Amino acid sequence: AQVTFKFYPNPVNDQLTINNLEGANKIEIFNITGEKLQTLENISTNSVAIKTANLPKGIYMLVVYHKNEVQATKFIK
Repeated sequence: AQVTFKFYPNPVNDQLTINNLEGANKIEIFNITGEKLQTLENISTNSVAIKTANLPKGIYMLVVYHKNEVQATKFIK
């Protein structure tokens, strides 16, 4: 499936903004070893901002869950 959400900036500093979230019900952020670092549920808006100031520098996986599909992409801190 094609990724429909948009996010910025990449690389991220203190805050990751994610747009085009229609129909999304959960967002998770994992580190490169697969450890879940953040979960955002009950998304009711088209756009969210996630604080990332506490994340160490590295590569992360952003996973957006919709009712029927899961979309994932990488971002860098």
